Amino acid sequence: MSKAALLLLALTISASPGLAQAAVLYQPQAANQRRKEAPAATQCRPGVAGVLFLGGLAYATKSTAPLRLLPTCQGEPQEVRRKPQMLEVRKQTPERRLAKLPAAEALREARLLYIRPRSSWFNSEKLERELLKRKEFGEMGLEITRSANFADLILEITRKRFTTRFTCSIIEPGSERVLAGTTASSLGGEIEPHLADAILKQFKAVRAKPAAEEKK
Repeated sequence: MSKAALLLLALTISASPGLAQAAVLYQPQAANQRRKEAPAATQCRPGVAGVLFLGGLAYATKSTAPLRLLPTCQGEPQEVRRKPQMLEVRKQTPERRLAKLPAAEALREARLLYIRPRSSWFNSEKLERELLKRKEFGEMGLEITRSANFADLILEITRKRFTTRFTCSIIEPGSERVLAGTTASSLGGEIEPHLADAILKQFKAVRAKPAAEEKK
């Protein structure tokens, strides 16, 4: 190796301690073995300083051998492929199978319910327990979800100010339609049991209609 090459090598390595790794990589007899053993995170290009070092070494030695180390990054193509897939998953919207159905039919076909409280005077977890412990709730095939993204219907609970009256609006999230509404009062006890009874009464009334009509 010429004096110019040695001088360039010494100056470049002293300018950046991190270039020592790039210098070690330039060993033709061990290059292939190091590429196999190095993890994906370290099998990348040596950065700007490393590129300058390898380029200067190639110029000084009049050889293209150092430049062959540049396209050794195996981690980058995998990352490029993963990012679009992650974006596609994020862009996916949940299927709203009830969005185009009439209100009565959507109430009959619904299965997953999400409780959305709009009042601090109301406990959604208590309402969940009240609904789940009622036999009619399970017999109608209804369930409760904690994610609005997967809900067929949303039970939005509000309270009229300075009163004991609560309102439950049954909303189809895909079209934002209010399919039905019911009210209950907390007078004489907690509101959650009264709301559970009112909500089940609403669903039972709609789901009983087809059977009654068939009998006629």
